[in-house]
Amino acid sequence: MLLNQYHDRMIAKKVLLGSLGFVALFLTANFFGDNVNAAPDPTFKPILGGIGNRRPRGMVMRLPSVLRLYDYKNERVTVYPEVRSIGGGLSITFNTERDCKARFCYFGRINAYQSLAAMKSSNPFDYDLISSPMGKPWTRIQPNRVCGIVSRKIIALNNSIKAVAVEHDTCGSASGVTNSVVWEQDKTVFVAQLGLGDINNINVAKSMANEPPTTFPIPY
Repeated sequence: MLLNQYHDRMIAKKVLLGSLGFVALFLTANFFGDNVNAAPDPTFKPILGGIGNRRPRGMVMRLPSVLRLYDYKNERVTVYPEVRSIGGGLSITFNTERDCKARFCYFGRINAYQSLAAMKSSNPFDYDLISSPMGKPWTRIQPNRVCGIVSRKIIALNNSIKAVAVEHDTCGSASGVTNSVVWEQDKTVFVAQLGLGDINNINVAKSMANEPPTTFPIPY
C-alpha cells in the first residue's frame, strides 16, 4: 500500500487544498468480488497475445470487459489498439484509424506499471499526475488558463479501490487538456487516459477494477 500512513480524509483535504507535496492517492486492495471472470472487450482481441507476452513477469494485468468510448460530441468512437513495452510495464494505445502514427488519430492509452518506482522512471508525465503541485494560475499568453495540474479529485472505483482523477493542461502543446484516472491494484499502477473528459476514463477504470485480473490466454 502506498504511503498508507495518510488517512483518507487527510488525503482528500490535501487534494482539495491543492497540496504541493506528494499526494498519497492510492489504497491498494485485492478485489475479486462475485463476478465470473469476463473476457476483455473484443476491441482487445487482436493484441491479447502481445499483452500476455509483453507484460513483465509476475505483473497483474487488468483489461476492461466493456470499452465504450465517446468524443466531445458524445458520439461513439471506434478505436484500434496497439501494445508496446515500457520500462517496468506496458502501454496500450488507441487510434481512430488502423496503423496510424500521426497525432490526429491518437485517442488515448492505458498504461500499467509494476510499481510506482517503475512509473516514475519510465514515464515522468504519468508520475507527475500524482506528485506535481497544482499548475501555475496563468500565463502571459493565456491569462485565464492554468498550466500543469489543474485539478485532482478522489473517486471510488468500488468499495475497496480508490483512484485519483486528474486534469492536466499542457498549455500550448498539441495534446491540450488531458484527463486521467490513476490507481493501484494488485501491486500494479494503472493509468487510464482516453479521449476527452472524465467519463471515458472513469468508466474504463471501473470496468478494469471490478473484474478479476486478466488471465492469458483468453478463452473467447
